[in-house]
Amino acid sequence: MGAGGRPRTVPRHPGSRTRQHRRRAAAGALATRPSCLPAHRYPGLLESFDYTQSLYAEIADRGIVFARAVDSIETTLPHAREAALLTVDTRTPMFLLKRVSNDPGGVPIEHRRSLYRGDRMTFTAIQTP
Repeated sequence: MGAGGRPRTVPRHPGSRTRQHRRRAAAGALATRPSCLPAHRYPGLLESFDYTQSLYAEIADRGIVFARAVDSIETTLPHAREAALLTVDTRTPMFLLKRVSNDPGGVPIEHRRSLYRGDRMTFTAIQTP
């Protein structure tokens, strides 16, 4: 575990966080979706992961099972770097989705902070009993 009881993550360089930018031809990037993964759960990820493929498929191929994910969604404004990645002004409203995914034992296997353009995205929640 790292500082503050949080899972230690892979060092911060191109392989430690995956950035997936969903694009439309005329619309530019719609989201940034970096994930932080506990380094001890993913040995060799930096060397073997094909960043054009699905991170979740890679996790499943390693035998790690998702049991639960908790998402929180709020509105926010982008920082200058995020605005530049998404080609928007820093005053453009955004949806901020924070996710913690756990394995069947309740151990976190992913922390994600996704930022979606508020002018291009809609979120729909369906609840069942």
